[in-house]
Amino acid sequence: MSEIRLSRAVKEDRELILRWRNHPSARKNFFNAKVVSAAQHRRWYKEKLLCRDTVMYVASAGEERIGVIRFEKRGRKIDVSVNLAPEYIGKGFGSKFIALAGERYFAETKETGPIEARIKKGNIASEKAFLKAGYKKAEDLRRTVKLIGRPSDVSLCEGAICIRPLTKRHINSRYLKWLNDTNVTRFLSTRKASSKDLINFYKKAKASNNSVIFAIELRGRHIGNVKLDIDWRHNHASLGIMIGDKLQWGKGYGSRAVRLASEYCFDRLGLSVVILGVIGIHKSAIKAYKKAGFKIKGRIEDMLEFEGRRADKVIMGIDKRRFEECRP
Repeated sequence: MSEIRLSRAVKEDRELILRWRNHPSARKNFFNAKVVSAAQHRRWYKEKLLCRDTVMYVASAGEERIGVIRFEKRGRKIDVSVNLAPEYIGKGFGSKFIALAGERYFAETKETGPIEARIKKGNIASEKAFLKAGYKKAEDLRRTVKLIGRPSDVSLCEGAICIRPLTKRHINSRYLKWLNDTNVTRFLSTRKASSKDLINFYKKAKASNNSVIFAIELRGRHIGNVKLDIDWRHNHASLGIMIGDKLQWGKGYGSRAVRLASEYCFDRLGLSVVILGVIGIHKSAIKAYKKAGFKIKGRIEDMLEFEGRRADKVIMGIDKRRFEECRP
């Protein structure tokens, strides 16, 4: 099966989505099975693209668009509707598409759910796809089956190392001590911070639609962070990492955390590429990133100021194929 990629629906997708909507194989599973006119669809589609509470993603496999999924926030819940291109129905794309789109929706919007799918009774294929994507059956009525999906509890582990979403419990004096230790921040853009600075950073990052921050934990103990800045339009993430606990340096934990963050990007969000920038003289970091599968993609000479002299910036990256080749 080809890898699925997601992109926000745009004006140019309108006619294709209408064609999928009016295909007999789709209409038989809709509560409203009538053919929608081009004028009706044009008005509806414009309204949805402009609505702040509606998010639509189009899925692609290879060069082909294969379906559309729509999330609509209604009060405390979120409705979801999915429609696959007729030629891709029954080929196993549905559950993967639903799961990827749900992860991306929660990461991009910071919503907390639940997502509610209402499926016409007898549409067994759709019901199975949502169940396989992690939804749970909530109601089985005479005409409707209702399924509920919630944000997954992201917890990825490799050996004793796990990454989990950064929470308020991680924002403490120990974390602040890392930020004010020049040995920890020597190669980072981070500088000395106050408690207020740390709290503001946390609030800003949690509210951002383009950032995801994980705490790196060693057997449950917080030892550092991984931050992802995501470009949803171009389907890639920029990664940054800090191992704040100096007792854990040189033990390979950074490489493991980078691999886990890459796994999240590729497997949970369906991104295409993960990149990072590192100062050229930081040889141990470059070695660690290579161990995680990253390759040097370029070098910008004398871009950075470091301890009174100029230094190169090295650009490194990994794509989905390379990640699979290096997967432990």
